[in-house]
Amino acid sequence: MTEETEDVVKRALLVGDFKSAVRVCFENGHIGDALVLSSCGGAELWKETQKKYFEREGRPYLRIVEAVLGGDLEGLIGNGTFEETMAVFSTYGKSEEFPRLCEKLGEHLKAQNDPAAILCYLCALNVPSAVAFWKAEYEASQADPLALHKFIEKVMVFSQGEKGSWGPDVDALFNKYANDLAQQGATSVAAKYIRGNGEDATALRERIASKERSLEAVRAAARAKEQQEQQAAAAAAAHQQQLQQQQQQQ
Repeated sequence: MTEETEDVVKRALLVGDFKSAVRVCFENGHIGDALVLSSCGGAELWKETQKKYFEREGRPYLRIVEAVLGGDLEGLIGNGTFEETMAVFSTYGKSEEFPRLCEKLGEHLKAQNDPAAILCYLCALNVPSAVAFWKAEYEASQADPLALHKFIEKVMVFSQGEKGSWGPDVDALFNKYANDLAQQGATSVAAKYIRGNGEDATALRERIASKERSLEAVRAAARAKEQQEQQAAAAAAAHQQQLQQQQQQQ
């Protein structure tokens, strides 16, 4: 900085014109001086100087500093890797805004068909978004015979088994899974997966209940038959023992 320029800055400071002093420092490349002086000129000047500094420097890591200082963490979405952005959210995000930031990042990744979107929904504890993502994943892999089972398993674990409804399409998948279980004989388990109160769900409940009653009747008959056989075997054993005792007495 030339002596003449230093005099300009000094005169500006003598009359409290920090804005002019900061401008002159910037124009002459004395960025550090500009930042120090701006901190003395009020919040608005400090903020303006920060913004100008970040625009001038443009180094990638300074984007993080700018977002943190400016309280605009959402502005980092799309400007770095998923891992880096999530790390910044975890480190600097307030607890009340963290779920919203994760959800916004998830929406951005979903638009790019990035599977990492599901991790964002999980961190945001957003059950509907996670279920919708898994549903699309299931629809793309129906050739896999276990695809429906995997979908149901994920939803049940993440929702902690709550019997909520995530829309008629998801209810239909749950009911399909319940029907498959019932056809395999697991009627008592199948009933736990039925969702909704529509005609299809009601009919499925009735079919499963009817099948459960039929199976219970068969089981009851089997138990009765087994009990009769045990009684007959016990009677035969007692009779045999009686015959042996009579022979010994003779």
